[in-house]
Amino acid sequence: MNNNIDEQAASTGPGLTMVITNPFWQVQSWSYCACARYGYTEHEALGQNIAFLFADAAGKPLYCNQNIQPALAGGTLTKRQSQITKAGRVFETEVTFTALYDANSRLTTYQIMLQAPDGEAEPAPLQTDSGQNGQAAEGPGSGLLAQKVQFIQTITDNLPAMIAYYSAGLQCLFANQPYQDYFGHNGKSVIGCHKRDLMHPAEFNTHQQHLYQVLAGNAQRFERNFVKNTGETIYTLTQYLPDFDGHAVKGFYSLIYDISEVKEAQTEVAVKATQIADLLENIDDGFITIDFELKFSYANKRMGQLVNMEPTALVGKHILALFPEAEGSVTFKAIQKALRQREYICNEDYFAPLDLWQENRIYPSAGGVSIFIRDISERKRADDRLRQYNERFRLMSRATNDALFEWNLETNEVWWSESHFTLFGFDPKGPVPSQHEWLQRLHPNERQMFIDLDKRIREKLVFSWQQEVVYLRANQTWGTLLNRGFVVVNARQQPVRILASFMDITDRKNAERQKELVAYISQVFNEQTSLNLALQQVLQKALEHGGATLAEIWLTSADQQRIILEAKSARAPQGHVFFDDSADIKNMARGEGLPGTTLAAGVSQFWRYDDPDAGFVRRGPAIQAGLKSAFSIPLFHNQDVIGVLIQRFDTDDELLSLYPGLFEAIGQHLGTEIKNKQLAQQLQQVFDCAPDMICIAGTDSYFKKVNPAMNALLGYTTEELLSMPIDKFLHPADVAGKNKRMQAFAQGTQTIYFENRYISKSGKIIWLSWTVSRALEDGLLFCVGKDVSDKKELQMMLEKATDLARIGGWEADLILGKVYWSAITRQIMEVDAGFEPDIQKSLDFYGEGQHRRQMVEAINRAIDKGIRCYAELQITTAKGKIKWVRVVAEAEYNAEGVCIRVHGSFQDIDKLKRAEIAAKVALAEKKAILESLGNGFFAVDRRWVTTYWNSTAEKTTGRLRHTMLGKYFWDSYPELKTRESYKQLNSAMEMGRAVNFEDYSPSLDTWFGISAYPTENGLSVFFKDITERKRTVWALQESEKRYSDLFHLSPQPMWVYDMATLRFLDVNVAALQHYGYTREAFLAMTIRDIRPAEDITLLEKTLAESHAEQNVKLHGVFRHRKMNGEIIQVDIQSNKISYKGKQAKVVLASDVTDRLIYVKAIEDQNRKLREISWIQSHVVRAPLARIMGLVPLINALNPSDPEQQLIFSYILQSARELDQVIGDITAVTGVGSLEAVS
Repeated sequence: MNNNIDEQAASTGPGLTMVITNPFWQVQSWSYCACARYGYTEHEALGQNIAFLFADAAGKPLYCNQNIQPALAGGTLTKRQSQITKAGRVFETEVTFTALYDANSRLTTYQIMLQAPDGEAEPAPLQTDSGQNGQAAEGPGSGLLAQKVQFIQTITDNLPAMIAYYSAGLQCLFANQPYQDYFGHNGKSVIGCHKRDLMHPAEFNTHQQHLYQVLAGNAQRFERNFVKNTGETIYTLTQYLPDFDGHAVKGFYSLIYDISEVKEAQTEVAVKATQIADLLENIDDGFITIDFELKFSYANKRMGQLVNMEPTALVGKHILALFPEAEGSVTFKAIQKALRQREYICNEDYFAPLDLWQENRIYPSAGGVSIFIRDISERKRADDRLRQYNERFRLMSRATNDALFEWNLETNEVWWSESHFTLFGFDPKGPVPSQHEWLQRLHPNERQMFIDLDKRIREKLVFSWQQEVVYLRANQTWGTLLNRGFVVVNARQQPVRILASFMDITDRKNAERQKELVAYISQVFNEQTSLNLALQQVLQKALEHGGATLAEIWLTSADQQRIILEAKSARAPQGHVFFDDSADIKNMARGEGLPGTTLAAGVSQFWRYDDPDAGFVRRGPAIQAGLKSAFSIPLFHNQDVIGVLIQRFDTDDELLSLYPGLFEAIGQHLGTEIKNKQLAQQLQQVFDCAPDMICIAGTDSYFKKVNPAMNALLGYTTEELLSMPIDKFLHPADVAGKNKRMQAFAQGTQTIYFENRYISKSGKIIWLSWTVSRALEDGLLFCVGKDVSDKKELQMMLEKATDLARIGGWEADLILGKVYWSAITRQIMEVDAGFEPDIQKSLDFYGEGQHRRQMVEAINRAIDKGIRCYAELQITTAKGKIKWVRVVAEAEYNAEGVCIRVHGSFQDIDKLKRAEIAAKVALAEKKAILESLGNGFFAVDRRWVTTYWNSTAEKTTGRLRHTMLGKYFWDSYPELKTRESYKQLNSAMEMGRAVNFEDYSPSLDTWFGISAYPTENGLSVFFKDITERKRTVWALQESEKRYSDLFHLSPQPMWVYDMATLRFLDVNVAALQHYGYTREAFLAMTIRDIRPAEDITLLEKTLAESHAEQNVKLHGVFRHRKMNGEIIQVDIQSNKISYKGKQAKVVLASDVTDRLIYVKAIEDQNRKLREISWIQSHVVRAPLARIMGLVPLINALNPSDPEQQLIFSYILQSARELDQVIGDITAVTGVGSLEAVS
């Protein structure tokens, strides 16, 4: 679609009026035709919603939002629409709405074409007060302006723009100093030069169209890039303004402005906008924005996934229109509260229609609220499962007291994780190795330490430990482990369980050694020593770390074809023997011997002297000295090998395998330091041989060091220059300037460029241009000077020759009380030719308040302090337009030091300033979104330098933003190089694909969920703390393991069955053995299948009663049938549980068949005893009672016979005793009657 508004405006036909709005229907362009037709000025219309033009049949304002969707969908919509003028006149015409998009299909503007009412004439072009074509007529002050030639040159030279004037023949008639500096060549003036001679032929051909247009009377405005003398590229805005003589063009003005800052701001805004768009579309959370009418204004891709809708289908819809069930919910109320009270709210809620648990973070925004929605359903369900498993374990623990351990010191049972197997090189599928096998993987010096540790644990001398251990890695090299562990004790404080972890820290230990070596190398090379001495010190340090017998450093020749022995060192006598025996070999060819081979290959070499294939040049001296092996490392500067470090050993110690990684890593650093040292020596040669003056000066105004070129130019010896203060050599008029510059350096200024005059020993005045920078050492200045005497003379000649009109200038004559404005200044202020400015009128253009106050302060500062003042202010022109201008003010004084006039310049910077403000606002909005994220977020460029670190990242990691920005990310987190994060993030960067993974940070003792997304500039990374979720999962797994072990190891038969289908869901080994079924057969049955057929009715009744009463527990004795048909009596105990999402019961079954048979036998015996007791109490007692009744009667018949009386008393006593015995039996058996026996 054509998006060029200027072209479309030019193509409108008679009777058509075009209005341009932004995507929010706010007017951005208001033509003079619109002013004439509707009665609104441009000032009144700009920024207003286009709705003020439209009305319904009754003349009431009518919003045109209903036209937005058709325009977006189809691109263009034409319809008849009622319109209303400022005066209230209502009419209806045809209106065409067109949506315009950029190259990325983003909506940029709406174009609205309005047809004139029938019979209405097209509005006439506007006329200016100053004459035709908007040209200002010459005022009475033009003669005065023409006389102030020197003033105009001063003003234009100090404007922040390149200004020139060309004749119609393309000859340069005027150019200010910035124009001269850029387009002049070798100091030559551009005055009189043809335009073609000042430009590259290709550039001139490209710009011919602009030259033709401006000479045809059409002003030109375009952008182009300039390359400055420093090599810096800047972006410029160029304007060609025609100069009319009547109707003919006699020439044109060329104005060039630096707009680099605006371009950089626009680029940064575009990058940030793309980053934010990518961020919102790739985050794990749903993100929506809702306006004050509770309608969706934006939804990201993740939000669409959460609600199973396309995100675009949400936009413009009311919340309740799409989700009516949300009315009255916690989330709906929270949104209303956030809109009403403008406060942040975070809540959790469950939305049943989508079966979705969600965490909502609601942030107030300018247009309503922004909401981040996180799906926490998995976490909620995991929490619920954890509660269920804990409840299950609590119920199961009632049936068994068994316990399980990972490493039981009493039984010597050991459990290993899979990573434990692989770390020590064992097969994870095999059995746990024995202690002896495991100890063989440790270095011999470490094995006894673990044997002693085991003993000390059992003696209760150690309960926790942390130690480093050398071990044999799976790749058969020695590594270092960090071993941590603690002991679990029982109630008697006896050690019963050990938990331990092993972490490979080989790389970290090497990094620590490397860091120490690198720091030492940097320290040595920063000292003022020769290269050879520095290398000797480095070799001695390397011998201390590496354990070698001797070491050498070889450096390459200039042509890289030979390598030369530069330094050597030995720590044992045999090393010196080797050096003495091979003293005649001081260099080798590329590819010759170990040094030359390493140079050619560019990689480390490890050779043994007993290897006949190794190409040792000095094999004989080495064997004679008792050396056995040698190791070489290439030294790099950038990608080039500049030397080789060689270490030679008199042993084949196994630990030698640690050293390659240690020294290979410092090869780059040592090579760079060597190269820098060589460059420093070369720089000293440059200092001595340079044709320009180079010196080091002190802030005490004495030279500290000078080069021969300075001696030659000034004619003084080095001793003379160093012994006298600088003032002695300066021109007297330049001493004060020198003192000010010294003060500036003392206050922190880094670099100053200036020109001044020196007096040579012969008395000649020499102009010098200086570039002076602060040296690293405090109190010293590094100075480079050039002889510019010839250039200075030419410059002064050019300044005297300049006689041109002043542009965009102003002057306030404080003696006469008059104010003068140039023609450009009058154009900026939009005044007519007859306007006579004075001080008060000039200030009136600055509105009451801040901007007028700043203007007054700038002028007063220029008068009081004699300094040039700059300010960027807003003015209101004579036509009511508000503009941004840049004002320059400078005071001029007479011989008595009294300010007689203030002059300066104006520059219209309105568009540039507004673009700058808009860019700052956009950047602030993007930063606010990044800071509002609930997740930690950071960004790195392709060199892994951290470019962004949000507040959540600060809180989560404890690292402040300023400590991370601009730093190499892996230097901040070196421990991650051995973890999954390093692998995944590098994969995302190299492969250009998004990754999602989890990783543990040892330094933070935290698990993180990490998502990384490639961007054009690098990588955007989101992370969140998932430690609690991981702990929940681990607890869940532990609970499941305890449940499984307790269930299956129980000696009592147990099973779980589904309460809905009565089908068995799980069964333990004890049940399988007792009932005789296989596991598959058992799980294929229901609880009916183990009951006798005649007991099914009783089973159904029992289940129905249990369900009706909602019993959690059930206890009773029932009959069961085994697989062999045997009927058994079973005591059943059951509890309700949730099993894999199903309502179920866990059952504990105890076979009580034998116990019941035994009880029945006892009951039968008791019944017989009670029958005997009844016989005794009834059958035996009746005769006894009669005996007891007859004895007294018989005794009464012969009471006088003592012997008879004694016999009857004995009979009666015996009868009573027998009666007592029968009574006792009756009492014990509880039998009092025959009914009781029955």
